[in-house]
Amino acid sequence: MAKLGFVSIMNSAAYRSPHGQHRRQSKDLAELQTTLEQARGLLHSMQVIVRANDYKIDDTIENLRKATDNLNQFTDSLKQRPWGLVRIKQPADHKVPK
Repeated sequence: MAKLGFVSIMNSAAYRSPHGQHRRQSKDLAELQTTLEQARGLLHSMQVIVRANDYKIDDTIENLRKATDNLNQFTDSLKQRPWGLVRIKQPADHKVPK
C-alpha cells in the first residue's frame, strides 16, 4: 500500500465521516503520543551513551588528527623522495657524462 500524505489522510473518508472521525483521531493521537514517548526515550539513551563515551570520542578525534598529520608528512616525503619506498638509502648523485 502506498504511503499517503497528511493532506490525503485528512481528506479521506474516515476523517470526513462524522461517525468514525472522533474515534479515528483519538486512535491516531494515542499512536502519536506513544511514538513521541519512544522517541524521547531513545534520545535520552543516546545522550547517556554520548556522555559516557565523551572521553573516548575526544581520544578518537585526537588520534585521527595525529594520523592525518603523519600521513601528510609521509606523502610529502614521498613527493620529495619517491625512491624511499624501494630503497633504504638515497641514491648517489647521478653524474652526467661530458
